[in-house]
Amino acid sequence: PPRSTLFPYTTLFRSPAMKAGLKSKDVIAEIDGQSTHGLAVSEAVKKIRGPEGTDVKLRIIRDKKEDLNFTIKRENITIPS
Repeated sequence: PPRSTLFPYTTLFRSPAMKAGLKSKDVIAEIDGQSTHGLAVSEAVKKIRGPEGTDVKLRIIRDKKEDLNFTIKRENITIPS
């Protein structure tokens, strides 16, 4: 379901997001300049995923006070089962 506020971002160990410096309690405010307000998690995931080697830009709110920008190079991720 759509969210009315920002949603938390959980980083996977060794993921491009973790390598870039994102933390598990960071909140994604924008994906490639587009607000995440009201965006369903599944839609956000679609926007973040993309061809390996391309960049995605995330605006992150950390600890409800820091406003940070990250550019993350997409990679293939293997999720342990």
